Amino acid sequence: MSRNIPFEMQVEIMKRLPIRSLIQFRSVSKSWKCLIDSSEFIGDYHVSRDTMHHLLVSYTDYEQKYVSVVDDDNTFPEHKFPLIVPTSIAQLSKPTIVGSSRGLLCLYGYDGKLSYSKSKMAVVWNPTIRKSVDIVVPNVLDSLPYETLVGFGVCPKTNDPILVRVTCICAPWKIDTISSIPWQVHVFTLSSGVWRSPSINLPRKSIAFTWNQVYLDGFIYWCAFDRSHVGGKFQRYDLIMSFDMISEEFTEVYLPDCLAKDSDIVLSISKLKESLVVLEYNFKVERRVYGVWMMEDGAEKLFTKLFTIDIPYASIQDVHGFSKSGKAIIEVRIDRNQRALFVYEPVFKHMGSIGISGKLFSFLTSSYMETLLLLDL
Repeated sequence: MSRNIPFEMQVEIMKRLPIRSLIQFRSVSKSWKCLIDSSEFIGDYHVSRDTMHHLLVSYTDYEQKYVSVVDDDNTFPEHKFPLIVPTSIAQLSKPTIVGSSRGLLCLYGYDGKLSYSKSKMAVVWNPTIRKSVDIVVPNVLDSLPYETLVGFGVCPKTNDPILVRVTCICAPWKIDTISSIPWQVHVFTLSSGVWRSPSINLPRKSIAFTWNQVYLDGFIYWCAFDRSHVGGKFQRYDLIMSFDMISEEFTEVYLPDCLAKDSDIVLSISKLKESLVVLEYNFKVERRVYGVWMMEDGAEKLFTKLFTIDIPYASIQDVHGFSKSGKAIIEVRIDRNQRALFVYEPVFKHMGSIGISGKLFSFLTSSYMETLLLLDL
């Protein structure tokens, strides 16, 4: 770049360049490297341009594989390429994708570096620049009457990756006899490297979280359910729990009664075009039909049904989320042990193959965008 161009203008130009070019520019001069590695540039980068989005797919055929599908409005899902995962992710035992936030992915499982390890580890990973951070998750309770799970997001104010560890009572008959939950909520910020307990507004002990979570606009949302003892029986009431990443407060988001109180349906949450949506299907019906409901901003219990995913000629096993343009990513049964991913366009009701097939129960997916976060570590 010409020395005659003012440095401030060079900065604005570089904010609009693809990440691959920026990584190369870091080797050109010390001033450019200092600029690109600065937290200010990294934080501003993703809001200065139309960032490329991807769909991460993890699955097993003969071995564990990770693939990135370019989420472009015109070509999705034609362009895909294999990903080389960090060693710590490859060594995770029973891995799961916790979630994605501002271009970073969080995977979680048993630390596989040690034989017969019972310790849990989270790996925060930026697949675009191939950087990751390993975080040991302590005090995990995974036997009755407790269950510990993890939430993940990047604070919109500080760009600091945050883990939220939540322990719930998973045995409802124990709720009345347990006065307090050990290590109920702890928060980890990457900048501090410390787990700490927030002092305000913890979830009620009758509420159980699930692993299904979504990050959106500075909040982590979980599918959850409340339980009460009425007339000698336990009653379940589905809801959504949110965690504000700035104030660190939990909030209960209530669902319409048709979703919250129907014991025959299974709920999950996802993100659709920057909105939180609830997906529901009746597990007592052989052929799955999914309803998609969108949460209205600031309106308690107000959810609008957008559309239904009903494909008579396909056996839908799961809905994994949505593409940038709003197409559903669905898992379809091929045979007894084989599944495949398809994309479903809800307006024209068209289904097309993504070109990825794998074993039963092996698919994990998450959308992410390209980012420079973790570059300065």
